[in-house]
Amino acid sequence: MARRQKKSKRNKKFARYHKRSRDDVKKRADQRSGNYDTYIRSDIPFYKPRDGKNIIRIIQPGWSDADHYGFEIFLNYEIGPDKQTYLSLSAMKDEPDPLAEARREAQNEGDDDTAKALSPKKRVCLFVIDRMAEDEGPQLWSAPWTFDRDLALLCIDDEDDGVVALDDPDKGHDVLFYKQGTGRKTEYPAAKMRIRKESPLTTDEEEYDAWLEYITDNSIPEVLQFYDYEHIEEIFAGKGKPDDDDEDEDDDEDEDDDEDNDAEDDEDEDEGDDDEDDEDDEDEDEDEDEDEDDDEDDEEDDEEDDDDDDEPEPEPVKKKKKGKGKKKSKSKTKSKVRDKLKKRKGKKKRRD
Repeated sequence: MARRQKKSKRNKKFARYHKRSRDDVKKRADQRSGNYDTYIRSDIPFYKPRDGKNIIRIIQPGWSDADHYGFEIFLNYEIGPDKQTYLSLSAMKDEPDPLAEARREAQNEGDDDTAKALSPKKRVCLFVIDRMAEDEGPQLWSAPWTFDRDLALLCIDDEDDGVVALDDPDKGHDVLFYKQGTGRKTEYPAAKMRIRKESPLTTDEEEYDAWLEYITDNSIPEVLQFYDYEHIEEIFAGKGKPDDDDEDEDDDEDEDDDEDNDAEDDEDEDEGDDDEDDEDDEDEDEDEDEDEDDDEDDEEDDEEDDDDDDEPEPEPVKKKKKGKGKKKSKSKTKSKVRDKLKKRKGKKKRRD
C-alpha cells in the first residue's frame, strides 16, 4: 500500500524540467547591476586583461568602411556621486554637452583641476578572442589608446613598407602582451608585446561563422549607449543621489563600483595620463608629510608625560587616515562644480 502511494506521488504533474543552454547561463554570468548607466549595451561581454600574460586575437571590424579594427571613443569619468562613466556628447557627436560647458566655466575661472577632471579621455574599442579562454567567444575591450598606438607600431615593417594584418580572419596573428601594475599605475609595456605567427581565427567552421556573425550583428558603433543632455546634467548635479559627505556609505559603495562597472575598472586603471600620475605622487607626498607631523606631535606628548608623571595620561592622538586629505579635496571640487551648475540653471530660468 505504501509503495502504491509513493508511485502515485510520482504521477503528479510537476513543471517540466527545462535544461538551460550555455548561452543562458553565460548571460546571467555577464549581467550587471541596473543601478549604473553603461556606455556599452549591457548584453555585450567585456574583456578584462588578467595580471601578467595575455594572448588575444583581434577580430575584424563589424561595420562597413572601417579603416581600423578599433573604434575610437571619448569618455568622461567619475561623473556624479556614483562616479559613473559617459560617452562625451561634445567630442563624439558635436552636440551640446553639460560636462563640456562646466569644463569651459572652470577654465575661465582658472580652476585647472576641475577642468582637467572633466576633460574626455580617449579609448579604442575592439572585439577580441581571449586565447586563454576561447569558450567565452567575442568580447569587447575598451583598450587604452596607448596600447593601440604601440601595437600599430609593431605592425609596420620598415624594411619592405609592409603592414601586418592582425585581424585577417584567415591569415591574421595573435597578440601576446603583459599587464603590469594596478590602478592608474597599470601599464602594458610595448617592449613585451609580441606578434605571433600567422594563423586562422579558428579552425572550427561553425565557430568561425558564429564569431564573425556576432561582431557583425553587434557592431561597435551600434552597441554604444549615449545619454541625453538632461540625463547627464541631472547625474552631474547629484540629483537624487547619496550625499557625498556620508563617508561610510561611500566606502560601502566603492566595492559595488568595482564589481558593477567591469569596463570602467579597466578604464580607470589605464588612462595613461602622466600628469595624473604626478598628481597622485604629490598627494602621496602630502600624506607622508601629514604622517610625519603626527609623529612629531606624538613625540612631544611623550616628552611632556616624562616630565610630569603625576599628571593623568593624555588621551592618544588620533592620526589622520592616509588619503583622507585627497578625498576632501575631491568633494570640494565636486561641490564647486555643482554650485556652478545650479547657478547656470538659475540663469536659464530667469532668461526664460
